[in-house]
Amino acid sequence: MTVRVDDSLDGIDWDQAKADLAADDFDNGRSARALQASFAASQHVAIARDGDRVVGMARLLSDGVCNAYLLDVWTLSSYRRQGIGAAMVRQLMSRVPGQHVGLQTDEAGSFYASLGYAHQPVFMSAVVGSWLGNKANRALPGRSPCWQDSGMERVVGIGGYFMRAADPAALGAWYRDCLGLDADENGLWRQESGPTVFATFESGTDYFGSRRQQAMLNFRVRDLDAMLAQLRAKGADVAEEPQDMEGVGRFGWVTDPEGNRVELWQPA
Repeated sequence: MTVRVDDSLDGIDWDQAKADLAADDFDNGRSARALQASFAASQHVAIARDGDRVVGMARLLSDGVCNAYLLDVWTLSSYRRQGIGAAMVRQLMSRVPGQHVGLQTDEAGSFYASLGYAHQPVFMSAVVGSWLGNKANRALPGRSPCWQDSGMERVVGIGGYFMRAADPAALGAWYRDCLGLDADENGLWRQESGPTVFATFESGTDYFGSRRQQAMLNFRVRDLDAMLAQLRAKGADVAEEPQDMEGVGRFGWVTDPEGNRVELWQPA
């Protein structure tokens, strides 16, 4: 058995990793997607593998100057007491020379002491809101993990959405006057930051309204009820009832003058 430790997130089965964490009573409640996001957003990671099987992982947060925080240090139970955990921790510590590395542990004090860690006088913490009550842990239905940390070239955002129209000027004016889409004369619209969902649907779906419509725009809104009231006041074709999706938000729909169904989303 040869175990190697690397710093790549390639090839990790995050559903299997979450299942292994749960089996070892090391799961803190994150979804597989949120677990992946935690590691992808960390400055440094260490992954232990036996062949293609992930048998250990750890990650380190760092400001790059003076302070770092070690967390999620885990070795699969059948692989413990072989120096794998120590190897991962030492690799991560080597990435932050000159920095103070903190951690929290309930039962592994002697293990960390053997690696040079010492108790601090006081440790304090607080949870903002409810534990795991954030967007990273609200998986949208039918969505798979949205990235793998690999070396391939990737798109980084939506740069434009282009529509055919019998009367382009009138359609553009409708989006401006009814939805407040304040694009300039060149169509440039500097939208607010926020989540963007990219999803595919079955060809027979009626979610877009007409079967002739191949794609549907979804706009984020601050106040769905106020937006729908505004659209009705301007005579727009608004669907009767908005819908709620727990943990995701509220949705409403309007059809533009050229028959395109548009979705409006007030995120949770």
